[in-house]
Amino acid sequence: MGVDLIKSSNLTVGDLVAFNAYTNMLCSPITLLIGTISTIKTTKIYENRIINLLDYLKQFYVEKKGKIENGFTDNFSLKVWSGEIYGGEKLLIKDINFACHSGDVVQIVGDNGCGKTLFYKRL
Repeated sequence: MGVDLIKSSNLTVGDLVAFNAYTNMLCSPITLLIGTISTIKTTKIYENRIINLLDYLKQFYVEKKGKIENGFTDNFSLKVWSGEIYGGEKLLIKDINFACHSGDVVQIVGDNGCGKTLFYKRL
């Protein structure tokens, strides 16, 4: 379309280049805004999950004399039994068996793409 206007001398090459540049300047912020809106919606979902988790965890803490003391007992444990985690169709983790007791620190180590984040999300 632009070539036809240039051939008929209704538009110069400079005008066509300027039009394309101005169009890009107009559309680029709109595209960025759409991406930002998507990010904000995703962030709100995570915010709600974190707020729900914090509300749930409040029941395990008791406030005494201005200090918050841990309400967990020594027999608290987290157990995950014989699970499988898939990344798409690929089996990433198989036969998970472990227990974490109150006060224990657990570190999950592995190569990139081995399923660490997926494992945390599944908990």
